[in-house]
Amino acid sequence: MRRSLVVPVLAAASALPLLLSCETAEKIMDVVTPFLISDQQEYEMGNNFYSQIVADSVSYRLYKKNAQVVSYIRGIGSSVVAHQTDRPEVSDTFEYNFDVIDNDTVVNAFAIPGGHVFVYTGLLLNASNEAEVAGVISHEVSHITKRHGAQKLVESYGIDFCMDLIFGDSTALRSAMDIATGMLFLKFSRENEYEADSSGLSYMINCGYNPTGMVTFFQSLQDSGGTPKVFEAFSTHPNTADRIAAVNTMISGNSSANLSDTALYASRFAPIKTILQND
Repeated sequence: MRRSLVVPVLAAASALPLLLSCETAEKIMDVVTPFLISDQQEYEMGNNFYSQIVADSVSYRLYKKNAQVVSYIRGIGSSVVAHQTDRPEVSDTFEYNFDVIDNDTVVNAFAIPGGHVFVYTGLLLNASNEAEVAGVISHEVSHITKRHGAQKLVESYGIDFCMDLIFGDSTALRSAMDIATGMLFLKFSRENEYEADSSGLSYMINCGYNPTGMVTFFQSLQDSGGTPKVFEAFSTHPNTADRIAAVNTMISGNSSANLSDTALYASRFAPIKTILQND
């Protein structure tokens, strides 16, 4: 029975953010979340969450104009997943899924638990090369491999809600749509964001990309006065300049990084951008 899973120790764990400092509670939740929600349960919860998101064709209209664009993004995503080293064991449980949202005005991407990543066409239109896109996707995959989404849901709503979502409870599913609309899953802590930067950069390098693509994309948004929402979900996050400086430091300290211009793969990305510009 589902309720038998929700023993007092789990309830106490989900209440930790209310009792401890944010940083201390987060570190504890990082340890206990795998015991609260198994990989299989996270996958099921994510699939239920995903179904609610794609059902909202107004807020999250999936891009279907050209299959080449979707296939391209899924190819990058599959490569990143194949080269991630933080949670390789879930490859047997998760079926990672990468979708494109048809909205040119939003420069964004987001991930939800269970292996689902969404990339907006507005982000692709603002990118200059494949390495920039791969940097964003790597960052989002890191949120999944580090269980940031599952942790956030447990912290914010408690283990009972997560179990309802896992088992497809109708009330929980309706609430999931409200969560999606509010983009709660983007509102990770500053520690989560730095961790996703670090791991995402590692995944990029493992894939053979020039990791400066992670930096140049956000620099271009900053220079144009845009708001890089992938890194800036809400105001308590570190500002973009600090994030860029931290990533640059990580790049300079990684001797295996391929910093050649060819590893930006601008020529592979150009036809995809042209398709989107002409849609």
